Amino acid sequence: MASVCTGAFTLAAAGLLDGRRATTHWRFAARLQRDYPSIRVEADRIYCRDGNIWTSAGTTAGIDLALALIEEDHGFAIAKCVAQHLLVYHRRYGGQSQFAAAVDLGPENDRIALPSAMPVITYPKHGHSSIWRRRPA
Repeated sequence: MASVCTGAFTLAAAGLLDGRRATTHWRFAARLQRDYPSIRVEADRIYCRDGNIWTSAGTTAGIDLALALIEEDHGFAIAKCVAQHLLVYHRRYGGQSQFAAAVDLGPENDRIALPSAMPVITYPKHGHSSIWRRRPA
């Protein structure tokens, strides 16, 4: 059984995560822990395996989870070939951090977390920039 991103809430609601370790997208990890205190939420993991239950962080982490499942069932070589076909890195281990760091985009925006390597995007203060408008076909 596996879930990607906030799919962990579905597994939790079904009781499948009771007493287990699990992860979800960093933005929802505290809520998962609060709503389901019997789960040991590991908020800073790409994916997590506890027995036959696998959970992953965000949608992209689901690719890492899928590659780990392929490797578990079919071996390293097959998982590596699948990763090469998808043009993704083969070995981001589940225990790797989700790399979320808080960034303040100003009072008009919620405080959000972005990976520290991601550039900060600034938005126009008033109205829309003409470059954001869709041009007629």
